[in-house]
Amino acid sequence: MSRSRTDVCGRWIALLVCGLIGCRGESAAGPVGSDVAAEFAAICDRFRESEDPFYGELTARRLEARLAAIERGQEAAPPQRVERVVLALANEWIELGRTDDALALLERTKESAVELEGAPPDAPRAPAADVAAAEDPRILRLNTELAARLQAAEDLNCLMNHSAASCILPF
Repeated sequence: MSRSRTDVCGRWIALLVCGLIGCRGESAAGPVGSDVAAEFAAICDRFRESEDPFYGELTARRLEARLAAIERGQEAAPPQRVERVVLALANEWIELGRTDDALALLERTKESAVELEGAPPDAPRAPAADVAAAEDPRILRLNTELAARLQAAEDLNCLMNHSAASCILPF
């Protein structure tokens, strides 16, 4: 499922408008400030505890638990499955804004990726077809690392050059 930043912005705008017009307001004059803050906090908690594709952390927590079980030896998994879990977790962390964690995970598991294919993940390889390239674990790993590094660079650019030109929309 593709995640669209436009969808995320639309959700936040809807929440903001709902709060401004007083969806749960207790008076005709508008909502009481603390009630609105509590309502937004509750909404954020519900989203965070869910599988919401834009804000939910449940999928990442499940992948973290699964990877920990594999690393402790509680779950047997072939190297290909471990790599899929690692990449899925790294991508979830990127989506949640945890790019440093994603990069650390990819670095920590680089050796197992080398063992998986018998060559370093950055070794050049000419795939037979585009379909084969899309399924190649080394290319998937490089794409994930690229996304994490690009997001980290975008964040740093926004922080270092804080202006409308550099902070319009996140990557």
